[in-house]
Amino acid sequence: MWAFKASDSDSSNSKSRLDDFFNDQDNVTSLIREAIQNSLDAPLIPDDKVIVRFRFKIIPWEDFEPFTITKDKGNITDHFKAKAWPRLASDVVGKSIRTLLIEDFNTKGLTGSFDKDEENSTSNLVNFWWQDGFGNKGTKGSNGSAGIGKICFIAASKMSMMWGLSKRVDENIPKILLGNIAGPYHHVKKQSYLGYARYADIYIDPETEKQKVDPIIEDSEIKKFEDCFDAKREDTGLTVIVPAITDDFSSEAILHAVMKDYFWAIINNRLEVQIYDENGDQRTLSSETLDSQLDQELNKDETIRTLNSLKSRINFAREIKRINESSDQNKFLGLEPSKEYGRRKKLNYSFNKDCVSPENLELMYKLFDDGQIVCLEFILEFRDERNNKDTTGLVQLYTQKMDKKLVAPKEFIRRSILLTSEASTISNRLPNNIASFLYINDEDMSDYVVSAEDPAHIKLTQAKFKKNGFYSPDSALRFIRGLSEGVYKVLSRADETTDFVENFDKDIFSIDLPDDKINPKQKQKQKDKDKTKEKTKNPDLPKPEKTIQIISKEILKDNDGFKVKSTSSMHDFISNGDIKLPLIIDIKAAYESIKGKKGSWTHYSKNDFEFDGDIEILIDPIDSATLISAKSNNLKIEANNANFSVTLKGFDKNRDLLTKTKINF
Repeated sequence: MWAFKASDSDSSNSKSRLDDFFNDQDNVTSLIREAIQNSLDAPLIPDDKVIVRFRFKIIPWEDFEPFTITKDKGNITDHFKAKAWPRLASDVVGKSIRTLLIEDFNTKGLTGSFDKDEENSTSNLVNFWWQDGFGNKGTKGSNGSAGIGKICFIAASKMSMMWGLSKRVDENIPKILLGNIAGPYHHVKKQSYLGYARYADIYIDPETEKQKVDPIIEDSEIKKFEDCFDAKREDTGLTVIVPAITDDFSSEAILHAVMKDYFWAIINNRLEVQIYDENGDQRTLSSETLDSQLDQELNKDETIRTLNSLKSRINFAREIKRINESSDQNKFLGLEPSKEYGRRKKLNYSFNKDCVSPENLELMYKLFDDGQIVCLEFILEFRDERNNKDTTGLVQLYTQKMDKKLVAPKEFIRRSILLTSEASTISNRLPNNIASFLYINDEDMSDYVVSAEDPAHIKLTQAKFKKNGFYSPDSALRFIRGLSEGVYKVLSRADETTDFVENFDKDIFSIDLPDDKINPKQKQKQKDKDKTKEKTKNPDLPKPEKTIQIISKEILKDNDGFKVKSTSSMHDFISNGDIKLPLIIDIKAAYESIKGKKGSWTHYSKNDFEFDGDIEILIDPIDSATLISAKSNNLKIEANNANFSVTLKGFDKNRDLLTKTKINF
């Protein structure tokens, strides 16, 4: 039965914001990514194919109602009627419940201890049922965090609820049933509740005399549930039941989401997905059927936006699989990046021609120019701070120059997860016709990268990496994120023919002034010169404008930032009264992409850097200027003194940085 947690004098009137973690994705995509990710993390036999089945089931209300009873002899519908509870829940009460069942096979199920108070618990059951907003699967090379992913199931239910039914491998208690509701803080019959509830066996522990909340293990209760939801669990694995599934879920929407986000796992025989609609009609996505199922969808509507580029991505993935299984000369394995140490002995990785032997470099050039796929594998060093040991990891990059008329596929893949935001960043940095799949399958490298991932597993951030502190240094992370662009520059010889580094020494910010507003020292020189000139009548001409340098910019020695500072001319203008303080100065920055300086501003991404997160801002003297705002790649300062400097550091020294500065008089 269900038990809602009543609030007390120490409880906060708060609302869960976990659903905000996934606001870059639609509900269907979020649920599909998380459900399949959890299944891929628990294979019964390592690297064996996992099967995931999606089924729709209509449950009459009279059959559903027995599973809505609460511990206090009430009903969850009493809570749904609360003013604070979303209307969607009460709207489905008394009606047939459209339910989505997600079943996996060839998996271990929810293994581990029931004890949520166990220190540093790595129990999959505890993570799945108890952890909210964070997860610790404790499995080397896992795809993600079950504790965070659970919210996707709850968010997809109009009732904000879900159940989990699991048959566990090698456990004394083989089959369990549990459930979650995540609602708002609310009131029922003058009692306030925190909003969350659990479907569980709730009892008083005779030893501790404290209340215990455990999964239901009673066979008869589990059988009643299985019969109602047609969810018999004979094999090991997990079944997630989402009642009152939202209207955006359909067999077709699930099919599209699976093809789009898990084609890599399907092609590599790690995954098979079966989808049943309300009528029981089945469609299967496997390595053998993926192409025909995609063609079937494209024949319905060739303009489906989410599937438009999928054909080329699948074809490229199949070609990569063929290369990996062959002895082709396209593979260059065991490469080591160039290393150098900057200020404070900070390690920086980069890829250049010296990382490859002359013979292999020429072969790379030939393969790339001939339009063949080139595979490069790099060995990266880093330190596991949790276990206090140095280790290495592997990362592969597959790239190909395609016909100039084509839009080539780009992906960032960690294990079986597609980091879609990182792929978009790669796309912005490369020409349209350059294909690039960055792939991390190595377990140590995967764990290193996942420590920088956002909860939805679509992008990496330096801030998350530093906050976790699980690994050091961040040089391998910066190298990986810039690898696609770095390899392209070498293979296309762009580093030989184009100067991508901005000349900071010549980049001077200035103002245009008429003759009567020029530098005071230049004024006196002009007066002396006029005295010696023969007075002749000249025609009236517009006064020419003089460009006077008042702010300069210079690159930092370690190439990880730049400094904006006032010049002596600014002091002269202020002393003469031509410029009045304070001055408002806008500074904007972006990494340069292959698409040119103009396009780089458009393609700035928060994944690159953020002034309010990744970049250190130093003002000298400290009271010479005031930081007004710092957001994304825009910075605004107020100069209060004729002599000031603003230093910005923490940029990727392997990327070329563009800047713009505007002075508001």
